[in-house]
Amino acid sequence: MMKKFMRAMKRRSRPAWKKRLAGDAARNAQDWHTAAEAYGDYLSRNPNDWAIWVQCGHALREKGDMAGAERAYRRAIEIDQIQADPIFWLGDLMKRLSRREEAIDFYRRSASLGHEMAIGELRTLGIEYKPAISISSLLRTLLDAQAARDMHRWSEAEKLYLAYLQRVPESVQAKDELAALRLAARS
Repeated sequence: MMKKFMRAMKRRSRPAWKKRLAGDAARNAQDWHTAAEAYGDYLSRNPNDWAIWVQCGHALREKGDMAGAERAYRRAIEIDQIQADPIFWLGDLMKRLSRREEAIDFYRRSASLGHEMAIGELRTLGIEYKPAISISSLLRTLLDAQAARDMHRWSEAEKLYLAYLQRVPESVQAKDELAALRLAARS
């Protein structure tokens, strides 16, 4: 059962993975056009990889495609709303585009998820940040769901994923993990 789950979670085609590696190499060489193109190819086959959407956003931003960068960062946020990094980078882009109020909103969201650079950016903008909520219980729920899944405690894992999705209903990652869990539990 676990083998099926792991296969479902790690399905990657080799050509797509090579595109991701090519994107990383181009990014490291600061060849932004090639990086954006390679990441785009990879994402066409792996559209729920939020971290690579962020990298694609960086490449697009550096090559001057601000609208494309904004779309990439927003897609990363859409996939997993509790990842602070894409929210921070969207705030950074808004700041670069002189969209101050939007930048502040994104920095606040990112800071609430524990992103230290977002707190620093808020201070740079003259705004003192005080956390409104703690996300530790939210993260704990997700981690507990993953642990229960890994121990084949399917019913418990499903309940925890559902509890998490009640609080973060748009998390594509949690939805995908829940679907894979249900598939593994049936086997």
